[in-house]
Amino acid sequence: MTILRRLVRAVAVPMLLTVAILATSQPALAGARSQRFRTDMLRLVNETRRAHGMSTFTLNRRLSTEAWRHSMSMGRRFLLYHTSNLYALVQPYGAHAWGENIAYAQTLQRVEELWMHSYEHRVNLLNPAFHRAAIGVVKSRGWLWVTLQLYG
Repeated sequence: MTILRRLVRAVAVPMLLTVAILATSQPALAGARSQRFRTDMLRLVNETRRAHGMSTFTLNRRLSTEAWRHSMSMGRRFLLYHTSNLYALVQPYGAHAWGENIAYAQTLQRVEELWMHSYEHRVNLLNPAFHRAAIGVVKSRGWLWVTLQLYG
């Protein structure tokens, strides 16, 4: 074996192993971070509801996966848009009323502020017909992209 081949193997094999390890760990890290963001966003919206004398939202984890996918899509496109099939997503859970808040900001607190200063978003957050929520939060391009799907 030539010296060049030995050198390539000595450098390439450890590099490939490092890339493989990092590639498999990234989804787990992203998932844990998204769950923490989701928990924090739920805490913020529930604090707002409590402050207005309302019951808090119960999180729908299964539907939150769909909300996360929507947030991921918005972040990739760098574009805010509503879920086109929200009715179909919430119907299996017996929804009679539903709504959605979306936003992007640098902090979750800022998202909550923006929603509370927007008439339509505030109405959704404080709607007594809504009891359940799905939340998806993704960090993309330095911004937090948030989808909050509400139903009752």
